[in-house]
Amino acid sequence: MPVEVLEADDGDMERLFEICSLAFNTNEPLWEIFWPKYLLDSGRKQGAERMRETRRTDPSTKYMKAVDEAGTIMGMAKWNIHDSKAAKTDVPKVANYWDQGEDLEYSTVISEIFSVKRNEAIPYQRKGVGHALVNWGTAKADELGIEATVESLFATRTALKEDR
Repeated sequence: MPVEVLEADDGDMERLFEICSLAFNTNEPLWEIFWPKYLLDSGRKQGAERMRETRRTDPSTKYMKAVDEAGTIMGMAKWNIHDSKAAKTDVPKVANYWDQGEDLEYSTVISEIFSVKRNEAIPYQRKGVGHALVNWGTAKADELGIEATVESLFATRTALKEDR
């Protein structure tokens, strides 16, 4: 199955957040810290809006989608591409993951320490989706002459290493 990697637009964010929610599900404690309401419809709407806001306000952020021949979004990746002269801004100054209180404070601290792990394949596992997304980002880094860091869930690391 051919996989094409394209930059996502604002209209894709609901599907991209759905893919993340399904992939991380309840298997990744950090996901639950960063996206506490992701199992609820309201939380998924909030998550998609946060992704849109990040896309609009952080020039280093590129949300990429992997689509099939019919245009169905099968997978996603978030790349942060930094100009070597610019400050890195992977984490917002105030992490708006929780509405208020100690949970907000805790998630802000955690987000400054850890980066969110990325996609575990969902129904499109072993179809080249992850490889296509990683190849796009590493090719972009090569084109710009900068280093790239690839993050993945533990379960996907072996597959990514086999491709290198």
